[in-house]
Amino acid sequence: MTERFQIERTQSEKDGSLRVYVRLMLKEPPPEIWRVAAVIVQENGHFVVDDVIYLKDENRLAESRLSEYLSAGCDGPRWVGNRKQPTDQKQQR
Repeated sequence: MTERFQIERTQSEKDGSLRVYVRLMLKEPPPEIWRVAAVIVQENGHFVVDDVIYLKDENRLAESRLSEYLSAGCDGPRWVGNRKQPTDQKQQR
């Protein structure tokens, strides 16, 4: 499996965070490309990834966040079950 990534650009946000736009590529058939923006913040003097945004493209009708997927089924720190899942707009090929 051949995987690659390319940092396309960075963008400073008003709240002090950075968005690092990255293209993720999988070369195995069928080849796939995802575009994401890593949200980077400073914490205790170090840069850390705070969230990942899956960007809208021809396969994804709306932006979505990794944090939404990871917190689905939670009410704060408490598990309550999968009442409503965030919708992944990526179409099946």
